[in-house]
Amino acid sequence: MEPTNQPNCFLKVSPSPATAAHPAAEAPEAPEAEALAETPDEPVAPATDPKQKEALDKVASALAKIGERVEALNKVEAERELKERQALTGELVKLGVEFPSTAWEGDPSKMVPAKRLQSEPIAELRSRVEIYRSCAPKRPEPPAQKETGEYMLTKEEEQLARGMTAVQLDKFKALRASRRAS
Repeated sequence: MEPTNQPNCFLKVSPSPATAAHPAAEAPEAPEAEALAETPDEPVAPATDPKQKEALDKVASALAKIGERVEALNKVEAERELKERQALTGELVKLGVEFPSTAWEGDPSKMVPAKRLQSEPIAELRSRVEIYRSCAPKRPEPPAQKETGEYMLTKEEEQLARGMTAVQLDKFKALRASRRAS
C-alpha cells in the first residue's frame, strides 16, 4: 500500500504519557456548543399561510398513516415470532430436552412458552433447537403399507405373531397400526 497525504479520519490516536500532561494536548471546548446549550428552545410559530397549513396537514396525515402501518407490521411480526417460538418450544419437547411442564406456562394445550423461553432471543432458540436436532438419534421409519392399506409387520412383530390365529393376527395388526399412527 502506498502512503498518501490524506489523513485517516477513522484512526484514533491515543495520547502518549508525555503529551497527555501537556496543556496543548487537551481539546478546547467549542464556544458554540456552550452558546447553543444556554439558548432556550423557542416555540415555533403556527403557519398562517393556507398553503403551508395544507402542506403541514398532508405531512401530518402521511405520518399518521406511516405510524399505523408500522404498528400493523410490528403486530404481524410479533405474531409470526410467537408462532415460531411455539413451534421451536414444541420441538424441544419432542426432542426430550424440555418437559411439557417446564416448556409451557400454565396449560400446555394453550401453547404459551415459559418466560425463560420467551425472553430468549429467537435466533439463539433456533440455533439451540438445530443443535439438539442434529444430536438426536434417527427415528425409525414406519414399515411400508401394502396397496390394500393393510399394516405391514416388522421382523420383530412377525416373530411375535407366528403362533397367532387369523383373528388374533388381525387384532394384533390393528393394535400395532393404531400405536404407529399416534
